[in-house]
Amino acid sequence: MKNWGKNIIALAIGLLIGLLVLEIFFRIFPNRYSGCGPQFKNRYDELVGWWNVENQKGVGYITPCFQVCGINTNSWGMRDDKERRIERIEGVCRIAILGDSFMQAVHVENDKHFSAILEGILGDKVEVLNFGMGGFGTTQEYLTYVHKARLFKPDIVILAFFLGNDVMDNSR
Repeated sequence: MKNWGKNIIALAIGLLIGLLVLEIFFRIFPNRYSGCGPQFKNRYDELVGWWNVENQKGVGYITPCFQVCGINTNSWGMRDDKERRIERIEGVCRIAILGDSFMQAVHVENDKHFSAILEGILGDKVEVLNFGMGGFGTTQEYLTYVHKARLFKPDIVILAFFLGNDVMDNSR
């Protein structure tokens, strides 16, 4: 019985020392996912299921695999640095892009997602509107076109279809 009691006390002391070392470690080296500020948010949307919270500025998308800071949405909830207007600009072609998380692209910085790059390549005479949303299948992408993108009267609509999960996402 004496050895059993000593083993319990040794185990308790060892656990306390281990916890103390961890506490000191995390105070010296803070969590590497804490530097982005508030996390990127979505909200319930009765028309399409869920949608980006509007006017998010400089928020982060933070997971154990990713830490991206500076993600913006405009007043329409589009993943975009620019404020977009329904009124057309004379002589400017308007492209609406619909898709899932590949188009929403919260895993990359603001200037590195597809619609921003495309708009940069095509120049001032083209406006690219990003209606991508993570988790969407073609049904929700269609509803997004009907209730959101169509308001902007795009000249071209691109549906970015991903064979890996878009069909499966329709079943929800």
